[in-house]
Amino acid sequence: MKSALLLFVLALPLAAQEEIISFDKWRVHEGDDPQWAKPDFDDSAWATSPAPRRHSTAQPFFAGTRWYRASGELPASLARQPLAIALSPLDEVFDVYINGTLTGTYGTWTPQPIGLFPRLLTFRIPSGLIKESRVHLAIRRWTGNSRTNFAAFAASGITQLPHAPEIGPARLLAANEELRAASNQNRYLFNLLAAIGSLLVGAISLGLYFAQKTSRQNLWLGLALGCEALAPLAGLAVSSSSLPLRTPLAVILVFLQLFAPALFVVFLASICPRLRRPLHLAAMLQAAVAVAVAFSYGTQWFSGPPLQQWTVWLPIAAAATTAIALLIERQEEYSSLLAFGVALPAAAQVWFSFIAVALGIPDASRYLYLGTLIVDPRSVARLILAITSVSVLYLRHRQDQKRQAILGQELAAARMVQESLLKGSDAKTPGLVVEIAYLPASEVGGDFYQELNDEDGSLLILVGDVSGKGMRAALLVGHISGALSNERSRRPAEVLAHLNDSLVGRVAGGFVTSCCARIDPSGAVTLANAGHLPPYCGGQEVEVECGLPLGVVRGVQYAETRMDLGRNVPFLLLSDGVVEAANSAGELFGFDRTREISGKPAAEIAEAAKAWGQNDDITVVTVRRVG
Repeated sequence: MKSALLLFVLALPLAAQEEIISFDKWRVHEGDDPQWAKPDFDDSAWATSPAPRRHSTAQPFFAGTRWYRASGELPASLARQPLAIALSPLDEVFDVYINGTLTGTYGTWTPQPIGLFPRLLTFRIPSGLIKESRVHLAIRRWTGNSRTNFAAFAASGITQLPHAPEIGPARLLAANEELRAASNQNRYLFNLLAAIGSLLVGAISLGLYFAQKTSRQNLWLGLALGCEALAPLAGLAVSSSSLPLRTPLAVILVFLQLFAPALFVVFLASICPRLRRPLHLAAMLQAAVAVAVAFSYGTQWFSGPPLQQWTVWLPIAAAATTAIALLIERQEEYSSLLAFGVALPAAAQVWFSFIAVALGIPDASRYLYLGTLIVDPRSVARLILAITSVSVLYLRHRQDQKRQAILGQELAAARMVQESLLKGSDAKTPGLVVEIAYLPASEVGGDFYQELNDEDGSLLILVGDVSGKGMRAALLVGHISGALSNERSRRPAEVLAHLNDSLVGRVAGGFVTSCCARIDPSGAVTLANAGHLPPYCGGQEVEVECGLPLGVVRGVQYAETRMDLGRNVPFLLLSDGVVEAANSAGELFGFDRTREISGKPAAEIAEAAKAWGQNDDITVVTVRRVG
């Protein structure tokens, strides 16, 4: 900025004393013939044309070679000074002829045309080339098969705001071109700031994703903003140099510029699940167009302008409109704000790609003007979408955290209640030592156990498992505990039958397994089983008749099995969380390992299964007769 002001101050006295001649009226003809550079060539049959400039979307696209010719009068005061010709940025390769003599070349013609990044240029005019006031200009220009006016290279503004070719004092024209470059860049400063803002918001979005890793919405948004912002920022450095126009880096920037909308569409699909399939199809279409256009740009294989306005933007605009309606209809937290953010870039793109094109509005009139600043409404709209989306996603994440915290407190309270319900009797049974280990897989489990003492000194033990997990299983455990508290019988078969009838219609398509054992002071054991694992006694599995699980049908009668429990002989009841524990290789703990450790204390058995790989609730009850 300071250098531009200094040049401007230095140029003021020069501009006051010396003249610059602008050439506005030109004739143009397609083809290539060296004779067209001669001053005396008759170009009256050629079509009239404005001054040559870069291609834009408002101009008919042309690929190939064409010539431009113009003539003008120079004042006598310029004849004896070092002169130069200044040109605004042109696409691809071009030669400049003055009075039939080649004065400047930009790019390479042989062995094949290779263009350089368009920029403001001045070519010194050889001394003595202009000998009279009449001067003849000719420009030979080649344009490739694909457009070069991509936003990735034009967003900086350096190559914007074209001017007609000018002839004047060399030092003055050089200062003017530097002034124009700095002025253009300053006028497009807002768009660069918007790109930097989008990049920062994208970095925040990616940071939130890697910090939370709970939702991919932040990931898609961050990647989309990064691709969109990196293209013009990197293009600023590339397009301000005289590098070959179609380097691999430039091809990547073109791809990123066109791939960013595909990522935006994937982000839109993540916040509108009902539109996931059509939006993913639109994103794949946009990605295919990005690959095709980038390939065409790098290889010059494609002839003509890309048709993405109709092949991509139209379905994306339709999908975005539907997504906006769905967001408003859902009435979720901040959904209206998110719909507003989505609507802005969709409306801006429709304006640029459809309305302005249909009305024939030139590129310069499609922008907003804030004083001397030129503002691309698409950049502003996307920046607003970025800020809005990140804010909404963050606020939703905070609310999810609060809900998770409340749910965690509720689950902790539910676990305390469940543990109190499953707590065994405080009264000790003479002659029996009972050990219990209970390791739920989550906050609340689906396993249950109960101890019920009888007046005759016997002990009733019940171990079971509710199919499923979570709160529904925990509620069934609570129901079972309540049903057992009202049970007066101490016969295992009657206890299971009573539980079965109370659970019918409550298991919602599931079932409950249970094994019930009554141990008398004499060591006599009575067993009944409802689809549960059999118990172990003295290191061996007890053969017991397996009945139907609880809660399936009403009126089931369960058989009882009797056995004797000797003194100091371990008796084990357990849930399937022990045998079904699986290690990282998928190998189960299994029945053999369970049998081998069945004589161990309850806590040791439970910890062995947990260390092997717990994936379900683990309940272990061991009983020994002592005395």
